[in-house]
Amino acid sequence: MCSPSLHAAADADSLKALLEYAAPDSNRVLLLNKLAQKLARENPAEATAYVNEAIELAHTLRWGKGIIEATNTRGALYTNEGLFEDAIEVFHACLALSDSIGATSLQARALRNLGVIYRRIGNTPKALEYTEQSLEMTLAIGDTLSWVISRVNIGNIHNTIGNHEKALEAFTGCEKIFEQKDDPFGVSTVLNGMGEAYSMLGQQSRALEYFRRSLAINESLGDQRAIAVLRGNIAEVWEKTGQSQNAVDEYLRALEIAERIQAIDLIEITGKRLSRQYAALGNYRKAYDYFVMHASVRDSLLTQKNLHEINAMANRHEKALHDQEKALQQAEIERQTLIRNIIIGGLVIALFLAGLLFYLARQRKIANEQLHIAMADLQRMQEQLIHAEKMASFGRLSAGFAHEILNPLNFIINFTDLSRPITNSLLDPEKRSAVTEDDLQILQGNLEKISEYSLRTERIVRSIVHHADGGSGEFEVADLSALLRTSLDLAQSAMQSELPNLDITVTERFDENLPAVPVIPREITRVFVNLFRNAAESLSQKSITAGERFTPAITVTATRTTEAVEIRLRDNGHGIPSDIRSRIFEAFFTTKDAGTGTGLGLSISYDIIVEGHSGALSVESREGEGAEFIIRLPVSRTRVSPAT
Repeated sequence: MCSPSLHAAADADSLKALLEYAAPDSNRVLLLNKLAQKLARENPAEATAYVNEAIELAHTLRWGKGIIEATNTRGALYTNEGLFEDAIEVFHACLALSDSIGATSLQARALRNLGVIYRRIGNTPKALEYTEQSLEMTLAIGDTLSWVISRVNIGNIHNTIGNHEKALEAFTGCEKIFEQKDDPFGVSTVLNGMGEAYSMLGQQSRALEYFRRSLAINESLGDQRAIAVLRGNIAEVWEKTGQSQNAVDEYLRALEIAERIQAIDLIEITGKRLSRQYAALGNYRKAYDYFVMHASVRDSLLTQKNLHEINAMANRHEKALHDQEKALQQAEIERQTLIRNIIIGGLVIALFLAGLLFYLARQRKIANEQLHIAMADLQRMQEQLIHAEKMASFGRLSAGFAHEILNPLNFIINFTDLSRPITNSLLDPEKRSAVTEDDLQILQGNLEKISEYSLRTERIVRSIVHHADGGSGEFEVADLSALLRTSLDLAQSAMQSELPNLDITVTERFDENLPAVPVIPREITRVFVNLFRNAAESLSQKSITAGERFTPAITVTATRTTEAVEIRLRDNGHGIPSDIRSRIFEAFFTTKDAGTGTGLGLSISYDIIVEGHSGALSVESREGEGAEFIIRLPVSRTRVSPAT
């Protein structure tokens, strides 16, 4: 089960208004820090800007407590973003600085925060060690609120490692203290923790009581993430008591909220649990749909985690190179001093300088070797991400195939069921005379429909086999019109699964005498699917803002030019802003929300067209009116110029 978040309620607009008139003193540091805490979940980028300003001002004022408070908030921001290594480093810095100025309460907070992070990354022994140290410190200084928060964290850790009796002991009395401190968020967290413990101990009725009390508090406070978490916990109680339909209803409510607030981690786990419950109810179609959603979000989370690891690795390498550069600069200063001393002092110092230069050259060589190793690691990680993007693309197409193939199969099953009573009557001599001419015509019509939908299923399966095989991976002279239509069918099937409520009008305008061109069919299909999917996502976003008066449309044209075949895919979506248009083919560049895109789709497509097929890929767009991607493929294996 999950735990709802604890956060302080405040009015960001009021804090910003106060900030306009605040002098550059300690009060301004506290205002900036409070504003960063308020915006931590709503706008992480803006929160980071405010906390950085707070740290800089606190350093200017040489105010140690202010530096620690703001640095602690920066660690919390790192934690929310999943940058746990950076957060651990920041909280250790807070711990050391608090110790140096004798701020015991701030030391206790840093220890408590370290305990929270180590619990989240699965290192429960360290989590318990740091949290118990925090508990002892707060007890010694009489900080009741900090003490009870540490007690709740210890209870959560015991729940994580399965010591539910100990968890209940830790939670005992905490609810009353939070009520005395007028802290409803604390009360709701205690109630949720006790509900988790009782649920794991098999006391589901008591667990349900605590979860519902916690839910009522968070609904009154409007904490949407906490509401989604608690509805998921209540659903899990229904699941454990065998009430699958009640569990499904609660999971659907939790999923609706998670999707509204874009809580990717909650969407992933709720999708998995819904798949399990629909399977228990015998609704295997919905079980499959939610499992596909769970797998897709899980892949996005994995990709996001890999990107964080790459960024952390790049930052470490950058810091190492900076340190090496400073060392080399210092060595250069020392070398110049030695040269001056050689001129004055003679041969002995010259020999010493020669030895030093040899040492520096050796150190530079070692540093270069380490840099090459680091760059190789970074390149390997990038290759893994590209592979993950390709697998995600295959997953999307698989979902589309499943959606497409189930329709004719359902028709075949239905017409077979309708025909069975008539055939049974024909086989029974006593009932054969009751079969009428209309019955035979119905039977004949059903058989024709079964044949029709069987052939359709066969065509879909052949398309799947063709896509999965994709030829030898070598160039083949292909009918571009047929390849385009097949790719559009695949893309539309995939998007029907992802965006079932989006009705896109697709218009094809192909020259009648398009020449056959040398291509790798599987790679070209991937490009067309990527471009169609990007266009569909843009249309989906615009349909939300524009309303019913907007008609989503995609136009695909293919024409012959002097040296190439030119393919244009145009949509009437939001378009691409001019300030980022030159960057859209860069690897890892994306305008999507975190967890929803890797920034590799267009980069891979560009490499396939330009490097793999000696062609050209460009984009034209007017913001607010749509975008048009232009592909030029040479008729023969020669490079062509980009479209103008």
